[in-house]
Amino acid sequence: MADRPILFSAPMIAALLAGHKTMTRRILSPENLRIWTGGLDHGGRHVKPDAGLFAAAMNNARSFRLCDGVLAWVTDPAPHQRGAALAQWQGRIPYNIGDRLWVRETYYQIGHWEPIEGAVTRKGRRQKWGFVADSDEITFNPPAEYRKGRHAADPSTSCWHQRLGRFMPRKYSRLTLIVSGTKIERLQDISEADAISEGIQQKIIGVHHGSDDRAVSQVAYSADFTSGACPTAIWAFRILWCDLHGGESWRANPEVVALSFRVIRANIDSDEVQAA
Repeated sequence: MADRPILFSAPMIAALLAGHKTMTRRILSPENLRIWTGGLDHGGRHVKPDAGLFAAAMNNARSFRLCDGVLAWVTDPAPHQRGAALAQWQGRIPYNIGDRLWVRETYYQIGHWEPIEGAVTRKGRRQKWGFVADSDEITFNPPAEYRKGRHAADPSTSCWHQRLGRFMPRKYSRLTLIVSGTKIERLQDISEADAISEGIQQKIIGVHHGSDDRAVSQVAYSADFTSGACPTAIWAFRILWCDLHGGESWRANPEVVALSFRVIRANIDSDEVQAA
């Protein structure tokens, strides 16, 4: 069991809080899969892949096996593996059953900006600045007035700032997810039930009467949790995915790890989560 951060967008946070979302999908990559073997080179030594080799291996992958968090599969040999019959791959998926995930999200905090001594950007060699919190008080709802980033002419004034989720410290998280299931599949292989578990909502948009005069509800599925008239949950999920990741990501149909989880509306270090 491990404690890990996990980042969600505002619509997904709303779905988690409302109890509509109990599943999420994350694209597998060389970084988050933590591959330690990626086929053999000419000398029979294991090699780790770059992004291009990994993408080719996933597009040609077969015989997936997932056991105790370790994913193994085979592909046809890569160009550098002349004479090999198969390329064998292994890596550890980023999440496992029992893991506790503390949710990162956009939040707002009072603070100011200070230059980081001796730190400059790689490009342009400009001074780097760091946000300094002036209070532990935070809010998840936008204050009446706030700054989205460092004010170039007035960085030292203490005021409300919008802070991106990737900067959220563990102590401010209000949601904890307990992983209950994992599986590997292509993005487009999502089932109707899984799409609903991703937070897609069903809405009744009308009622008609069938041949036996019984009332039949007409339903639609919403990808944005406020409106929509998609005929299936998968259709709505595709719209949502493209909004978050771009249409090319859906068309690429990548391998993803699908996580099922239980949501606890409490900080990961709270007594409630510790007792879960």
